[in-house]
Amino acid sequence: MFLQQRLSVCFLATVPRCRPRLTSHASLTQFCSRTPRKINVFYAPSILGFRTYSSESEDSVPRARYRLSCLRSEDLGPWDFLDLGGCRERAVHFQPGGPRTTLFYARTAPYTPFPAHARGYLYYHPPSPRYPFSGSVRLRIQSNEEHGTDLLLPNGTPWQIVLPQMVTLPSYAGLLKQLLREDLVTSETVDQCRELFWGRKILHPNTLIFRLDQPFSILMTQAHVSLTTVGRSKLGTFKKPTEFGSPFGPYPYKGVILARFELSAEGTHMYLRVVKIVERLFCVRSRHKAYVVPPKEGEAVVPHDRWRSKAMVNRHSFFSNASGSSPPLNRPITCYFLWTS
Repeated sequence: MFLQQRLSVCFLATVPRCRPRLTSHASLTQFCSRTPRKINVFYAPSILGFRTYSSESEDSVPRARYRLSCLRSEDLGPWDFLDLGGCRERAVHFQPGGPRTTLFYARTAPYTPFPAHARGYLYYHPPSPRYPFSGSVRLRIQSNEEHGTDLLLPNGTPWQIVLPQMVTLPSYAGLLKQLLREDLVTSETVDQCRELFWGRKILHPNTLIFRLDQPFSILMTQAHVSLTTVGRSKLGTFKKPTEFGSPFGPYPYKGVILARFELSAEGTHMYLRVVKIVERLFCVRSRHKAYVVPPKEGEAVVPHDRWRSKAMVNRHSFFSNASGSSPPLNRPITCYFLWTS
């Protein structure tokens, strides 16, 4: 009887102008059939009893949970296959009653769902001994290739949950617990990483640079490149204006590129090399494109010290052809010590 009263209260909260009291499931069904607007109501068990869900809201329906056995790539089996195609989010767990981890593809507004081909195996990508904090959980896409490929984000970087996220964000506690259980990471590494990233609640894997040659994405319309360099005991900040715009107006090109840093032969200067053009570059402001040279794949680029004329990159530009006569970036590398510490 108590359960029936609770069901009645839940239903009264969702349907206006309903009867003051419903005493049975039959009367509930009868009442729903008399309402001019049909609403399908069902009940799902929860920790505190029964919860009411409505077919009006698709997001309110609880999503299926996947139970996985491990994250070690050598021990994965067919039962660990994960289908994320088209899902906005998916909750996974490892042990019965253990903490669950909700996976998102891209936390944008609105959230971007996983692509249709996001079907494969969740696994731990181990770091090299020199960069112990760069380990991450990734999704290996099942394909005809021998080893498959990792799921990528729209900006061309791997979809991943890095170790600094797992040690600082409670929502990834389930993944961290599983890594410790399988001895994929040590408690000492976790403690060091947690101490290093203490107090940081917003972490984007694309902006965390663990090694000098690590690719990162750049939007042609963004004003600055802001990166966090990660060492064993220190964090550094690299922030430089991209200034892809002309000296007389805004940014003429739109697109996304992958780039990485390169150290000069003398070890005193840093260059930038375009690894890949992820999103095709196209001109959105033809009046200013003559003042900015667009980047090309495989091209090493350095800034010019002075602005020249049309068809040449302006003095503020982040890019220019390194094979030309332009001087290198005559500034000391303030963050390079992080990779050698």
